[in-house]
Amino acid sequence: MSIFLQVEGVSSGSPPVTNQQLPSPAESLLLASLKLSTAASASLISSASPESTSDFRYLRFLRGYDSDVQKASQAYEEMVQWHLENDVSAISTELRSHPILPFPYALPKFAPLVAALGSPSCLLRSFSTFDSNLNLLTSVSVGLYDLRKIVASNLQDLLITSNIYLDVYFSILLDNLSVKNNRLVQRHDLLCCTNPSIGLFQFTPSTLSLIRKIGANSKHFPESISKITSCGNNIVAVGLWKIIRPFVPKHTTEKIRVLGMDYKDILKEDCEEEALIQFECYT
Repeated sequence: MSIFLQVEGVSSGSPPVTNQQLPSPAESLLLASLKLSTAASASLISSASPESTSDFRYLRFLRGYDSDVQKASQAYEEMVQWHLENDVSAISTELRSHPILPFPYALPKFAPLVAALGSPSCLLRSFSTFDSNLNLLTSVSVGLYDLRKIVASNLQDLLITSNIYLDVYFSILLDNLSVKNNRLVQRHDLLCCTNPSIGLFQFTPSTLSLIRKIGANSKHFPESISKITSCGNNIVAVGLWKIIRPFVPKHTTEKIRVLGMDYKDILKEDCEEEALIQFECYT
């Protein structure tokens, strides 16, 4: 039986249940109020980035801030400002210009990142398959994700840019899937921590600063992730979680399950084996 590991500040066992249903009548009234209060800001990005002003995007903000319209409105306004500062509309337009929505790391501009890390599995991947709750499965091999290589190659800015592309990619994809399935589709991220090369020494001041910058953007995409399952954690990996936890937003850490070395049965409770065979930690 798999062991749920206790890491201070990180969920163990099952993460909070996420509401993926369509809005209730009460929520619909709150959504109308949220849209009205942010209409002026939304108009600045709606034409070039329709996924940022969709009904489901508003629903993510409302539920991400516990149905508090004032807090959700403030967060949405901050998202629009971030959107404008980082020219996210241009990124959205670029991705939408392709006949098939391209995964960002397949774009030539990000080839140096893949080359620097030495393996595509170091970077977040999408399976195009789902868990039992219709969450889109993604994976990343944390054990191979050595940020020192990024710093040594002076690719910090490119990594941050690639993460914005990823955020926009999943924002578009999840919105399309939500419309198609008539429910709030989210991600289930699988983290593979079994590689023995994972270590604590890569977390230098420069790499921790990079983690902080990357993590800061996630607040602009509330309720995009339903759960994060970290697999194959030994004592070293648990030490890693303790180091990076302060740099990860609280709304993210609440969704993390940290599993020990015997985790496959737990994964099969969430996912069909056909979906898991693509996950490097499962094979």
